[in-house]
Order: sequence, then C-alpha cells, then structure tokens
Amino acid sequence: MARKKQGPRLLLARICMTGAALALILLGALLFITTRYRLPLFTNKSRETSKSETFYHKLQDFDALRSGNLASFEELNRRLKDLEEDALGVESHLSVLKRRRELASVDFENAPAAYLAAAERAAAAFPASGLLQAVASEAAVLSAQMAEASLYAANITGPDLLPLALAVAVLNGDLATAEKAAALPRGGELLLAVSGEGQEDGKAGSGYFIRRRKQYIINAAILRILSGDIRGAGNLIQPLLISREGASMPEDNPAGFTREARGEVPEPAAPRIFAAEYYYDFGDPRRSAEIFARLGEDRYLSREADALALAGEWEHAKSLWNILAAPNGEGYIMTSPEILARCLYNLASASPVPREESFWIQRLLSVDPNHIYGLIRYTRLLPTGQALSILEGSGLSRTEALIALEVLHRRRESWPVDKVIPETWLLINRFRNAPPLYQWGAYYFDFQKASGETSRLIRMAEQQGIDGPWLDFHRALALIRQGKYGDAEDLLHRLDQSADGVPAASGSLSGAFPFTSPGVYPDTLAWRIPANIGRLEEARLANARALEYYQAAAALALKDVSPGEQNANIARLQYRTARSLRALGRDREARKVLEYGQTLDENNLAIRLELSRLDDLGIF
Repeated sequence: MARKKQGPRLLLARICMTGAALALILLGALLFITTRYRLPLFTNKSRETSKSETFYHKLQDFDALRSGNLASFEELNRRLKDLEEDALGVESHLSVLKRRRELASVDFENAPAAYLAAAERAAAAFPASGLLQAVASEAAVLSAQMAEASLYAANITGPDLLPLALAVAVLNGDLATAEKAAALPRGGELLLAVSGEGQEDGKAGSGYFIRRRKQYIINAAILRILSGDIRGAGNLIQPLLISREGASMPEDNPAGFTREARGEVPEPAAPRIFAAEYYYDFGDPRRSAEIFARLGEDRYLSREADALALAGEWEHAKSLWNILAAPNGEGYIMTSPEILARCLYNLASASPVPREESFWIQRLLSVDPNHIYGLIRYTRLLPTGQALSILEGSGLSRTEALIALEVLHRRRESWPVDKVIPETWLLINRFRNAPPLYQWGAYYFDFQKASGETSRLIRMAEQQGIDGPWLDFHRALALIRQGKYGDAEDLLHRLDQSADGVPAASGSLSGAFPFTSPGVYPDTLAWRIPANIGRLEEARLANARALEYYQAAAALALKDVSPGEQNANIARLQYRTARSLRALGRDREARKVLEYGQTLDENNLAIRLELSRLDDLGIF
C-alpha cells in the first residue's frame, strides 16, 4: 500500500522540534562545562561573579595551607599578595588584612611591616572607609609607627570605632595638652570620651585611662575655652568640684609645708586649682577665692588674695597680703621671693595714702631693686627731676620698654605735643614688639586728636602681628570720628560682650568725647566701652538708653579703680549720667549724682557749672 506524501507543515514542525532539542543539549553542555571548570560567562556581571568566586576559592586554599603550619612566610605573603590583587571591594580587602593580622601576631619577623603596607594600600584605595582607616591605624601601632597611626586615626568615623581612635590618641600623647588636642580633627570629641562625659560606666569614657581622667577633663575644658565656648567649659569643670576625685588630701601633710618644699602640686588638688583659675579669669572671682581657700595650703593664699581684690574685697585681700609680706621671723609662712614681691606691690597699689604706698614700695625695691613696676610706681611719688634721675640712672631704660615709656611719660610734662609725638614714634621703632607702647601711643594720639597718627599706628601694629581688644576699641573711635556711628556701635557692642577684664590704658581722663586716656598703667576697657556707647545714644537723643550705659560704665569704673588711684574717670561719668537725667526731667536725681561726682573730683569744672545752673533754677 503506498505511503502518504508528507506535507510541508509536518516537515517544518519536525525540523523545529529537532532544533530545539539540539539547543537544549548544547546549553546544558555549556552550563556543565562552565560550572565544572569555573569558566566566565559572556557578561561583565558574570565575569565579576567568577572573579569573586575565584577569590574566595583562593582564600579557602590559603586557609588550608595556613592550617598545616608548613608553609614559609614568603609563600604565605606571595599568596596574600595574589589575593589582594583579586580583591574587589572593602569586604575582600578586610578578609586579606584579617589574615595578615594573624601572621603579624605570631613570630614572623617581616609580618608586621607587610601588614602595615597592605593596610596602607587598602586605605588609599578606599579613603572613605572608616573600617580600613581603623585597620591601617592599628597596623601602624603594631609596627610602632605612632605618627602614621595618628594620621589614620584622625579619619576614623563612627561611635563603634571611637575606642580605637581614643586609644591611638592617648598612646601617642595627642591628648596630653589642650594644644595638641586642638590640632586633631576630633580632639574635643576624644577628650570628652576619655574624660567620661556623657558615658555610662564601662563605656569608653569612664572605663578607659581612669588615671588620667581628670587631666583629660581639664584639657577638654581648655579646648572649649579656646573655641570660645566659655559656658561649656564651666559645665565640664563643675563636676570636678563636687566629685570625690577633686577633693584635696591634707591628711598626709596638714600644713602643706612638705609639698611646698618639694614644689609639687598634689594631683588630687589639680582639678580644683584649674577650677579656681577658671572662675578667676571668667567673671566669678569670689567663687575663685572660695576654692583657693578650700585648698588648705599656704601657697594658695596669694591667689586667694588676688581673687578677693578682683571681687572688690580689698580689706580681706590686704589682710592676706600682710600675712604673706610679714618679715621672716614675724610670720608663720615662708613666702617665696616672687610671691613676696607681688604681695608688696599689691599692698602699695591698694594703699590709700602716698606715705603708706611709699613704705611698701621701698620694701619691694629692697627685695628686688630692678622690679620694673615697683620702680615706676616709686618714681610716680617723686618730683619729675628726681624721678627721671632714678629711672635713667637705673640703666633699664635702654633695655626695658616700660621704663623707657615712663621716661617719656615724665618728660612730656614739659615737652610740647609736637615733640612728644615724634619721640613716641622713636620709642615704638626701638621696641617694635612691645604691645604696651602701641597701646599707649594709640591712646595718646587719640587724646591729642591726632587721628592720622592713630591710623598709622594701627597699621603698624597689624604689620607686627600685635592685636588685642584695645585695637578694635580705637578702630571704633576712628569710625565715630568719620561719622559712621552705626558701624562704631556694632563694633563697641561686640567688644562689650567680652570686655570685662580686658586690659586697656588708664590715667587721667581730661579730654572730650570720645573717652580716651593718655595714661600708662592698665585698668580695663570694660567701662570705656559702655561709656562710648552711651555717648552715641546721647547723640541720637536716646537719653533713657544713654542713662543705662552711663550707669553701667560707672559701676564698672568703680569696680576697676583701686584705693589710692584718681577718681576723675568716675566723676566724668557722673557728669554724663546727670546730663541724661536732666534730659529726662529728673533734675533732683541729677543733682545728687553731680554732688557725688564733685566728692570724687573737686576740680571737675563741668560738674561745678552744672551745679550752678541747678542752683539758679532753685533745684536743691
């Protein structure tokens, strides 16, 4: 029987089925060969996957070789280099570095150096990886390369790695002083961590380096002070005063003589000493005096007295200075020559009458004939001719800027202004790096209304790198003279925020607005700043605000003027206060203020004239 002829459709179906079967057979064979022999596929992703698998297979081979303890370091190092070349990312490099660290921990001589070199390469390849930076830092420590360890530790980020950064900083001494800590990118954070600030017991801050903990707290406070965070520094200091760690330990030396003889500061007292100095410098001298008194040692009596004087407790301060200045044999304290000289000078400064002042100054010069401030103060009690003879005869005017300035100060009494100004410039050119000369020159030039000389002096001070709040003060005065009252007020307000205790120049204040002074000895800028702000407010007829600033300036001036010094400055402020009161219609209060000002300076002509006007108006 004859077979049917196949149709075209049936033939095409059989061909397609045969082709599909062959394709499946070929694909299966390809997959088998690729998997069996780890051959790369045809995409970039497949190549990376294959390389990763190759890397981890090599890693397994290395671990097998290492576990046998038969391979030499050279062979292990060669294999690790091959693995490093195959490493694709941070995790792969960490796997290699983990094995290098294990080699560095055993007795392979060159393993630590190889570990450091590999870690450095990995850290350079991935600079944003905190983990690799941490590994490189640790590798540098193992190789005793502390400078490199600090460099890598500076790049460590994240709280989990903070203990390592902390350990490296402490080992390298980077937190030993506030200056060193300030140079670190995370110095403040590390200091807070090592001091235990904000840490629970057992964490990095409280559990690590407990023996140095108090010193790190002090350094952290200093770092905050340097950055302008005064209140933040106080928050760190406060716990030192209430913790048992900060308490003094007098039981082994009740009177303090043994420690003083050794010239040592007992370590437990150091936090309290720092706290006392902090409050002395930043506006709470009374508390500073209390802390110094609690230290219970005689050598802190002078600092207690200084703090009491700064707080306005002059009588208490003088009683302590008298104790310290008692001649040997009359007192129970063996005072060092430096403290004795300071106490004698302070007693002279606080003396209400020239005779008592002369007594203390002569005692001071008998102890130290070349005491610069004592010599100047002593000659201030003498006629000009005798004073110049002593100052120039001492020979110090050739080497000491302040003595040379005092000679000029006395000679200007008989010299015209057009001679004093060039002599001032000659003196400044002789002692180019002496800030007091620039400071006095600025005040003298402003007092004489020589604004061009003041501008020249300010430029020269800037060229010499001499700076200070007094320079900004004179810049503000220059703006006032130019009529730029708004800019001047902004600058004065910025100074007013930090002016308490800032050195300036003092002396007689007999010039007109602005408030300036041609004196030599320093008091503070504090009262001069609100005084000039008050003049600006008065000029724009804001008398109520002007009154507030004048009263604030008078209060600061009263605080700054010590017994025995002239009160002309305060008298002038009383006059300005009275003018503001009169402008506000408070004439009777103005009269009381003027009468008080007259008791301070009987020669103030402006006060006398204003009182006469009130007399004519029948205001008593």
